[in-house]
Amino acid sequence: MFPLVKIINRVERLPPLPHVVGQVMAITADPDFPMDKLVRAVSLDPGVTAEVLRRLNSAYYGLAHQVSSLEQALPYLGIEALLEIILSSGVSQVYHGEHPGYLLPRGRLWRHSMACAIIAKHLAQRAGYPDPGEAFTAGLLHDVGKLVMSQFVAESFPRISQLVMLQGMDQAEAETRVLGIDHATLGADLASRWKLPAPLKAAILLHHRPATESPHRRLVELVAMADHLSGVIGHGGQPEGMRAELPPSAVVTLKLSPKGLRELVATCRKLVAQAADLLDLAP
Repeated sequence: MFPLVKIINRVERLPPLPHVVGQVMAITADPDFPMDKLVRAVSLDPGVTAEVLRRLNSAYYGLAHQVSSLEQALPYLGIEALLEIILSSGVSQVYHGEHPGYLLPRGRLWRHSMACAIIAKHLAQRAGYPDPGEAFTAGLLHDVGKLVMSQFVAESFPRISQLVMLQGMDQAEAETRVLGIDHATLGADLASRWKLPAPLKAAILLHHRPATESPHRRLVELVAMADHLSGVIGHGGQPEGMRAELPPSAVVTLKLSPKGLRELVATCRKLVAQAADLLDLAP
């Protein structure tokens, strides 16, 4: 058995979630939050501010004129889109670099996470989930545990791949069999250390086990389905030949027929293709 203490200790050395992300989550927890308070919080982090403006001025948002401040962008985008940009810009700092343990080239894990976030938000809107923005954030963070696991799975990955591809085992289950812990559990540990809200922690912990009873099961199912669909359209968080399983419980929740599932795949492919330049802003 791989020494778990080494893996768990590595969690403590991962950079903290940027302070501005926690502030934004705290501020926007109040539905009547003042916009100027949000702008002040973001402006105190020059790195995040610069990244927000870089994304705002990307072709994806199609602004008629380049903007140089959050206040300028708000009338064009609205608060929901602006919040998504702020959170993704802050979180992107954590995803920086390559993740060779999973055989993922530089930027692949970030592109997968962004694709999953975009799809999760769409699924939430389709399913009438009350907070599509929460689904976006959950999709963005669901694989954050791989930032830690990537440093330890390299020598064991052939065995993990064999369990997945030859024995039909889920990737998280295979990781637990070989290493004694999986990336979802490590991600939930990070979520606790970062003091993320309970729904986000549940989505991170259970996205490979969406049928598990949980107060946040509906969100978990949306993220699990988004994880699967992102792989179907070519933006998976696994190497070629491996893909997150189709979650049957999410199919039921979303009331998908075989034809409906095919149509949903086509819609998600279009949505993510429209955001191609945004995904290319990989850290």
